[in-house]
Amino acid sequence: MTLKQFVRRAMPLAVKKYLYRRRPLLPPTGLSWALCRLELQPKVIFDIGANIGEVTCEMLDFFPAVTVYAFEPAATTFRLLEGNTRQFGERVQRHQIGFSQQSEHAWLNTTTFHGTNSLLPISDDFARIAPHIQGTGKEQIRLVCLDDFVQQQKISHIDLVKIDVEGWERQVLLGGKYAFSSIVDIVLLEISLARHGFGSDEYVELLRLMHDYGFDLIAFHDIAYHCSAEYGIRLFQIDAVFVRRGKVLFA
Repeated sequence: MTLKQFVRRAMPLAVKKYLYRRRPLLPPTGLSWALCRLELQPKVIFDIGANIGEVTCEMLDFFPAVTVYAFEPAATTFRLLEGNTRQFGERVQRHQIGFSQQSEHAWLNTTTFHGTNSLLPISDDFARIAPHIQGTGKEQIRLVCLDDFVQQQKISHIDLVKIDVEGWERQVLLGGKYAFSSIVDIVLLEISLARHGFGSDEYVELLRLMHDYGFDLIAFHDIAYHCSAEYGIRLFQIDAVFVRRGKVLFA
């Protein structure tokens, strides 16, 4: 454990929040901006698309009483997730699965960077904007419905769900109608506009689903733009913060 990690874990949550809020973050950026404004001490967090565990570790560091369910379907990436989170013991529950509208096996498109593996093929717009990302093959993975998982695990409440699934967001949401409508308070959703092509209305469908599930959109952070002579300025991806309607969970 590094000195920085030791200090972060030993620091009381109230002090962490105070220090983060004192930082001049305008516009707000980063997951820490969202975490430090949570007016609750979460017990259960779902990290869907956990990758190698960076966000999982940050949440476990930030909230001393939380259990994080970390979901990563790719075999090599899952092994890295296991290694990076082993130090947290039973506070992290790792599952080598992805989520969709139905339980099935599917082919994951792997790439030269594990953070851009996706169930979607690389779109033309994505390829033009990120030419350094190349496909490397396919890997069969297991997908389940979020509602089925919640029922099987007998989970009655989820304080926060983070979703980073490289364009597969709507399928995750559709497979979790009960969970998102009833037992989830906060959703941190990465919206990947280039994954479907810039002419797609996929982001509109995501906002509509979240609204129908009873959430209010309260903030954007980690806004990523691409600028080129060919495209001009384009919004590449954005992280959205949704809170259950009627709840005051952020300050």
